[in-house]
Amino acid sequence: MSALEPTRAETWMPDPHMLRVELSKITDYLLNLDHAEGHGKAKFFRAVGFSEEATDEMVEAFRHHAANNKIVQIVEHPYGVKTIVECFMETPAGTPYCIRSVWNDHLDGKPPKLVTAVPIQPK
Repeated sequence: MSALEPTRAETWMPDPHMLRVELSKITDYLLNLDHAEGHGKAKFFRAVGFSEEATDEMVEAFRHHAANNKIVQIVEHPYGVKTIVECFMETPAGTPYCIRSVWNDHLDGKPPKLVTAVPIQPK
């Protein structure tokens, strides 16, 4: 695995409107209070207004986040390329929060998909 600094051309996520955000990633992980690893994330995302009743809103928030924040790291690994995007994401509560979203490109010709997201302190 190697970590790369994004080049000038790689500073922004290409075609963010095409990014894949699987419904199960939202409902079974990022909003699931019973998930062993994701319950803290679920508490945060629910507290800022995201819910299972409006999953489309969360999908678009992640795409918008990737479109409007710079890539901070690119990591090549055996399963493709992981791209990390950081900082402000709009929320239904009306307050933007600094979020780290992680996207994986499996190099299969499909757009990258959301792997995880977590609130962070801005740098």
